Amino acid sequence: MAKKIRIKGRSSMMGKKPRHASEPTPEFKQKFRTKTETLKNGSKRTWVLDQCPIDWYQKKGWITGDQWTAGDTYFKVFEIARQINGFPTGGINPDFVPKMDGGKGSNPTDHQLDEYQKLLNMHKAVSRISRDMLYCICGECWQVGEYERMTRPEAGKKPWRKGYGMVRLQETLDELYEFLTTKKR
Repeated sequence: MAKKIRIKGRSSMMGKKPRHASEPTPEFKQKFRTKTETLKNGSKRTWVLDQCPIDWYQKKGWITGDQWTAGDTYFKVFEIARQINGFPTGGINPDFVPKMDGGKGSNPTDHQLDEYQKLLNMHKAVSRISRDMLYCICGECWQVGEYERMTRPEAGKKPWRKGYGMVRLQETLDELYEFLTTKKR
């Protein structure tokens, strides 16, 4: 007769359904809306629907599909570029030179450098306030109200009237969308 072997630490999992590695944790599901789809081969695919505030703004109808596309493109480029070792925090520095110290895994990939160059080009194509809004709202995922509270009064500037932050974000995303569509031609 085979001897039962008890694996230490596994008793807490007894009677519970094991969670697949790609399935989001309950904490993650509380923070973000996700969608799960079952593929033909029986596997499941899950993706995040509202990772950035612009996803929610588009769902509410506060920004258009084109504006969302521009903001989402910025978010994706920003997420890849920020993985560079020594990526500047608090704003994009055009004079930033990625660290090339020769350490294993610390040097940026060509793809990361290309995305950082795209980020710089996007920043050059828009106005100063638009650049700041893109960085804070689309890159760092601040809410529009949070951006208004954090940036306007501290800089010694007169606060915007209520609701103007969303109008200004729409103008910013229009600027970026125009740059992205004319760049591809």
